[in-house]
Amino acid sequence: MTILTRVNQSFPTFMQTGKMDPVGNSFLILLKAWMPLMERFLFLLRVLWALPNTLLGLAIGGVGLCFGGRARVRGPAIEFYDGGVKWLIQRLPHGQFTLALTLGHTILGQTDASLDISRIHEAVHVRQYERWGPFMLPAYFLSSVYMWLTGRRFYRDNPFEREAYDADGGEQDA
Repeated sequence: MTILTRVNQSFPTFMQTGKMDPVGNSFLILLKAWMPLMERFLFLLRVLWALPNTLLGLAIGGVGLCFGGRARVRGPAIEFYDGGVKWLIQRLPHGQFTLALTLGHTILGQTDASLDISRIHEAVHVRQYERWGPFMLPAYFLSSVYMWLTGRRFYRDNPFEREAYDADGGEQDA
């Protein structure tokens, strides 16, 4: 008799008495012990999948640190802000309006306050990088080009941005 069969047979007993038999209980204990390990393993896979973009963000953030920037870890991301990072963001198209941008597991922000304001939005982008991995930047760019070619707004109508704005209850379109 397999453990799974034994566990399945123990569920009627559990429903009647509220107690699991020893084999069923052992299985659940084993399952609980493996879950954190599996979660860590899956997180590591997501980090590795997003790593090419994260390395780009670390390089930019590292240069920003050399010019007075600051860094901190928040959740699964490393945030860089102020100094050279702020200077760089302000030179991007629409940079004066850009609070932060995400590259893999790095978030580049103008200031500490701009990171606080945009944290939920940027966390969505971190999860997008975990899903799309090295294809995120090309997919984002191609999506923006498609939006522009079809007469829509290249930034606000981009599905990646729509998902992020929807998640944080962000700006409402007029």
